Amino acid sequence: QVRDIIGRGKSRAFLKEDFNAVNFERYAPQSRVIHIATHFVGNANHPQYSALLFSPGEDNTPFYHAHRVFRLNLPVELVVLSACESSEKHLLGFQGLSGMTASFRRAGVRAMIMSMWPVDEHSSRLTPIFYAQYKTPGINAAHALHIARLELMKKTAFLGNGLKISYAHPFIWANYILYYFIY
Repeated sequence: QVRDIIGRGKSRAFLKEDFNAVNFERYAPQSRVIHIATHFVGNANHPQYSALLFSPGEDNTPFYHAHRVFRLNLPVELVVLSACESSEKHLLGFQGLSGMTASFRRAGVRAMIMSMWPVDEHSSRLTPIFYAQYKTPGINAAHALHIARLELMKKTAFLGNGLKISYAHPFIWANYILYYFIY
Protein backbone atom coordinates (compact mmCIF):
# COMPACT_ATOMS: atom_id res chain seq x y z
CA GLN A 1 0.00 0.00 0.00
CA VAL A 2 2.85 2.42 0.80
CA ARG A 3 4.37 1.73 -2.61
CA ASP A 4 1.09 2.71 -4.28
CA ILE A 5 1.09 6.04 -2.42
CA ILE A 6 4.71 6.88 -3.23
CA GLY A 7 4.45 5.65 -6.80
CA ARG A 8 5.62 2.40 -8.33
CA GLY A 9 8.08 4.11 -10.67
CA LYS A 10 9.66 5.96 -7.76
CA SER A 11 10.03 3.08 -5.34
CA ARG A 12 11.49 -0.36 -5.02
CA ALA A 13 10.03 -3.09 -2.80
CA PHE A 14 11.84 -6.17 -1.54
CA LEU A 15 9.68 -9.01 -0.29
CA LYS A 16 10.32 -12.56 0.91
CA GLU A 17 13.77 -13.83 -0.14
CA ASP A 18 14.60 -10.51 -1.86
CA PHE A 19 14.34 -8.74 1.50
CA ASN A 20 17.96 -9.49 2.36
CA ALA A 21 21.19 -7.83 3.44
CA VAL A 22 22.68 -7.77 -0.07
CA ASN A 23 19.75 -5.82 -1.52
CA PHE A 24 19.60 -3.54 1.50
CA GLU A 25 23.28 -2.64 1.27
CA ARG A 26 23.07 -2.21 -2.50
CA TYR A 27 19.97 0.01 -2.71
CA ALA A 28 19.62 1.75 0.66
CA PRO A 29 22.48 4.23 0.11
CA GLN A 30 20.79 5.43 -3.11
CA SER A 31 17.42 5.97 -1.44
CA ARG A 32 15.72 9.12 -0.23
CA VAL A 33 13.38 7.23 2.11
CA ILE A 34 13.76 3.70 3.48
CA HIS A 35 10.76 1.90 4.94
CA ILE A 36 11.55 -1.35 6.76
CA ALA A 37 8.59 -3.43 7.91
CA THR A 38 10.01 -6.43 9.74
CA HIS A 39 10.73 -7.75 13.21
CA PHE A 40 13.19 -6.06 15.55
CA VAL A 41 15.19 -7.93 18.16
CA GLY A 42 16.62 -5.60 20.77
CA ASN A 43 19.62 -6.49 22.89
CA ALA A 44 19.82 -4.27 25.99
CA ASN A 45 23.07 -5.84 27.20
CA HIS A 46 24.87 -5.60 23.85
CA PRO A 47 22.98 -3.00 21.75
CA GLN A 48 25.36 -3.40 18.81
CA TYR A 49 23.78 -6.86 18.42
CA SER A 50 20.23 -5.52 18.24
CA ALA A 51 18.95 -6.66 14.87
CA LEU A 52 16.40 -6.29 12.14
CA LEU A 53 15.22 -9.60 10.70
CA PHE A 54 15.86 -9.97 6.97
CA SER A 55 15.58 -13.07 4.83
CA PRO A 56 18.64 -15.27 5.38
CA GLY A 57 21.35 -14.33 2.93
CA GLU A 58 24.79 -15.58 2.04
CA ASP A 59 25.77 -15.79 5.71
CA ASN A 60 22.65 -17.92 6.34
CA THR A 61 21.41 -15.68 9.18
CA PRO A 62 18.32 -13.49 9.24
CA PHE A 63 19.87 -11.03 11.72
CA TYR A 64 21.03 -7.68 10.37
CA HIS A 65 22.83 -6.26 13.39
CA ALA A 66 23.25 -2.62 14.41
CA HIS A 67 27.03 -2.90 14.03
CA ARG A 68 26.51 -3.60 10.29
CA VAL A 69 24.31 -0.53 9.89
CA PHE A 70 27.00 1.48 11.72
CA ARG A 71 29.49 0.78 8.89
CA LEU A 72 27.18 1.91 6.08
CA ASN A 73 27.09 5.28 4.33
CA LEU A 74 23.39 6.21 4.26
CA PRO A 75 22.84 9.86 3.30
CA VAL A 76 19.11 9.20 3.57
CA GLU A 77 16.38 11.74 4.34
CA LEU A 78 14.20 9.37 6.39
CA VAL A 79 14.18 5.79 7.67
CA VAL A 80 10.92 4.32 8.96
CA LEU A 81 11.30 1.21 11.09
CA SER A 82 7.85 -0.33 11.23
CA ALA A 83 9.01 -2.98 13.66
CA CYS A 84 7.93 -3.72 17.22
CA GLU A 85 9.67 -1.65 19.89
CA SER A 86 12.35 -0.42 17.49
CA SER A 87 12.78 2.87 19.41
CA GLU A 88 15.09 1.08 21.89
CA LYS A 89 13.53 3.04 24.75
CA HIS A 90 15.11 0.59 27.19
CA LEU A 91 18.66 1.75 26.38
CA LEU A 92 20.00 4.22 28.89
CA GLY A 93 23.18 6.22 29.08
CA PHE A 94 26.10 5.29 26.89
CA GLN A 95 24.60 1.96 25.82
CA GLY A 96 22.31 3.96 23.55
CA LEU A 97 25.34 5.04 21.54
CA SER A 98 25.72 1.60 19.97
CA GLY A 99 22.14 0.46 19.29
CA MET A 100 20.17 0.44 16.05
CA THR A 101 19.05 4.07 16.30
CA ALA A 102 22.60 5.30 16.92
CA SER A 103 23.89 3.13 14.08
CA PHE A 104 21.48 4.65 11.56
CA ARG A 105 22.43 8.10 12.82
CA ARG A 106 26.14 7.30 12.48
CA ALA A 107 25.50 6.03 8.95
CA GLY A 108 24.18 9.48 7.98
CA VAL A 109 20.38 9.17 8.19
CA ARG A 110 18.81 12.58 8.87
CA ALA A 111 15.55 11.42 10.50
CA MET A 112 13.96 8.20 11.76
CA ILE A 113 10.50 7.06 12.71
CA MET A 114 10.34 4.09 15.07
CA SER A 115 7.79 2.37 17.28
CA MET A 116 7.74 2.45 21.06
CA TRP A 117 5.65 -0.69 21.53
CA PRO A 118 4.40 -3.60 19.40
CA VAL A 119 3.11 -2.71 15.95
CA ASP A 120 -0.27 -4.22 15.16
CA GLU A 121 -2.82 -4.01 12.35
CA HIS A 122 -4.37 -0.95 13.99
CA SER A 123 -1.31 1.20 14.74
CA SER A 124 0.24 0.32 11.37
CA ARG A 125 -2.67 2.14 9.67
CA LEU A 126 -0.78 5.31 10.49
CA THR A 127 1.95 4.70 7.89
CA PRO A 128 -0.12 5.04 4.67
CA ILE A 129 -1.68 8.23 6.04
CA PHE A 130 1.80 9.50 6.95
CA TYR A 131 3.20 8.81 3.47
CA ALA A 132 0.23 10.41 1.74
CA GLN A 133 1.07 13.60 3.64
CA TYR A 134 4.86 13.26 3.44
CA LYS A 135 4.90 13.17 -0.35
CA THR A 136 3.14 16.55 -0.43
CA PRO A 137 5.61 19.35 -1.29
CA GLY A 138 6.41 21.49 1.73
CA ILE A 139 5.33 18.89 4.30
CA ASN A 140 8.21 17.58 6.42
CA ALA A 141 8.20 14.35 8.43
CA ALA A 142 7.12 16.01 11.70
CA HIS A 143 4.16 17.75 10.10
CA ALA A 144 3.17 14.63 8.13
CA LEU A 145 3.29 12.52 11.31
CA HIS A 146 1.20 15.09 13.18
CA ILE A 147 -1.45 15.16 10.44
CA ALA A 148 -1.44 11.35 10.22
CA ARG A 149 -2.02 11.05 13.97
CA LEU A 150 -4.93 13.48 13.83
CA GLU A 151 -6.49 11.61 10.90
CA LEU A 152 -6.04 8.23 12.57
CA MET A 153 -7.68 9.48 15.77
CA LYS A 154 -10.88 10.11 13.79
CA LYS A 155 -11.14 6.51 12.59
CA THR A 156 -13.01 3.55 14.05
CA ALA A 157 -12.39 -0.15 13.46
CA PHE A 158 -15.19 -2.67 13.35
CA LEU A 159 -14.22 -6.02 14.80
CA GLY A 160 -15.56 -9.37 13.64
CA ASN A 161 -17.59 -9.84 16.82
CA GLY A 162 -19.68 -6.73 16.17
CA LEU A 163 -17.68 -4.50 18.49
CA LYS A 164 -15.96 -1.36 17.34
CA ILE A 165 -12.90 0.38 18.69
CA SER A 166 -11.98 4.03 18.41
CA TYR A 167 -8.52 4.91 17.16
CA ALA A 168 -8.55 7.98 19.43
CA HIS A 169 -6.74 6.04 22.16
CA PRO A 170 -3.02 6.98 22.31
CA PHE A 171 -2.03 3.30 22.25
CA ILE A 172 -3.07 3.31 18.58
CA TRP A 173 -1.83 6.66 17.27
CA ALA A 174 1.13 7.49 19.55
CA ASN A 175 3.22 4.38 18.86
CA TYR A 176 5.48 5.94 16.23
CA ILE A 177 7.98 8.60 17.26
CA LEU A 178 10.24 10.78 15.14
CA TYR A 179 13.90 11.58 15.71
CA TYR A 180 15.74 14.29 13.79
CA PHE A 181 19.50 13.99 13.89
CA ILE A 182 21.72 17.05 13.95
CA TYR A 183 25.18 16.75 12.44
